Amino acid sequence: MDSADVTELKQHFGVTIEQVERHFGVAIDEVRRHFGVVIEQVRSEVKLVAEGVSAGRAETAAFREEVRTEFGEVRAMIRFSYAELDSRVRRLEGERK
Repeated sequence: MDSADVTELKQHFGVTIEQVERHFGVAIDEVRRHFGVVIEQVRSEVKLVAEGVSAGRAETAAFREEVRTEFGEVRAMIRFSYAELDSRVRRLEGERK
């Protein structure tokens, strides 16, 4: 192989290397754009999940408050009923004596 052959190979590979660099440069840009789109989609979905979690927490808090109120009402009714029954039993026991 003489110097002309080496020069010819360098020119050939130089062009080929430039073509490869251009090709991969374009491919890398396409990959970056694709991942940018994917990342935005993931961000949107994460935002939706976060909003759903927040709404779920609000609903849970409202439900807890509703249950707390209803339990309070049930306790008050039980106390009233117990007091009324206690009074009736004491009266009946007093009548027997």
